[in-house]
Amino acid sequence: MKALNSFFDFTIKIDNYLYGKKMTIFLLSSFIIVVLFNIFDILKKNSSPYDIIFMLLYFLFILNTFFAWIGSWRNDEGNWTLQRFSSQIRMYLKLFKDLQIQHKNRGKFEYLYFLGVFLFFFGICAKSIVLLTKYLAYLSSGIISISFDKYITFFSISLILGFVILVYIGFYHKELLNIKKLLGWSKDKNSLVKQVKLDHDYIVDTKNPVHVESLIKLNRSSYFHDFVNVLSNWKPRQYDEEWRYQVALEYQFRLHLPDSQIGHQKSFNNMEGFKKRPDMILNDNILIEMKARNVGSEFDRVQGQLNNYLRLWNEKGPVVLIINNVDYETAKKRLTPYFLEQRQLNKNIIAFVV
Repeated sequence: MKALNSFFDFTIKIDNYLYGKKMTIFLLSSFIIVVLFNIFDILKKNSSPYDIIFMLLYFLFILNTFFAWIGSWRNDEGNWTLQRFSSQIRMYLKLFKDLQIQHKNRGKFEYLYFLGVFLFFFGICAKSIVLLTKYLAYLSSGIISISFDKYITFFSISLILGFVILVYIGFYHKELLNIKKLLGWSKDKNSLVKQVKLDHDYIVDTKNPVHVESLIKLNRSSYFHDFVNVLSNWKPRQYDEEWRYQVALEYQFRLHLPDSQIGHQKSFNNMEGFKKRPDMILNDNILIEMKARNVGSEFDRVQGQLNNYLRLWNEKGPVVLIINNVDYETAKKRLTPYFLEQRQLNKNIIAFVV
């Protein structure tokens, strides 16, 4: 298990390094594979060593992205479980269904844009994987011989249809199509949250409209407003496991903050050399730690975790503690002295009791 965790940590480290660049790398690589390599095949050009090296790097990129993705679904102890994996898959399936309904309700052109993006990415992913399997078969001298050739026409139709829809949207409803944001070439400054301003309540009760409204009035960031609104409207079921709250909250962010880049288990070392993994990071800016156990030792433990995050996160953005399955008065009683001390030290920290 230790070796597996080290492997996952390594893939996540590479994935973090590629943060904000993965979509660009994927699309450009897929374009080269799907378009240029097909042209070479039509012209009957033989594969060069450069082609093989490029395909190998592309294959390693896909593998690393996949393993970093599933490696991020470990619990606080670093354990990976099939139960959590299946829960994440169900969450993504539900998210796709609800996003489809959401775009459909906004109008036919919103829905058309959603459909175009899905068809384009499905087609380009599928076709690049088809060509990747061909090269793997070639490199392995036939040992790896997975073939999707019988579906190649279907994948091509999906890719072309999605591309045509996006071109149409780009010409006639260009306000819906933001290429730079899609590729991660530019970061919306409005999505970055700086120092969170507070009146006197460092621990916010999301069920209390007065708390929520006063917090929003003090902070001008529209993204922070949306972030707070997601938390205040979130009514999760009661779970026994903390990770289930994490999955449920990720669903809310992906549904209601669709342009956000959500990172999991970003790994970095503290001063003692131990790896720390916050539960979630939004836009490489808002660091989120979640707690869902009404146990005395948990309050002490979370203070130590928050101390490390405040030191390691520096000035990147706020450190946010989200508390589930604990009533507001208990959380306030146990954490107010700590939060008061941190705010007096001008630390960028806030807690939400959901």
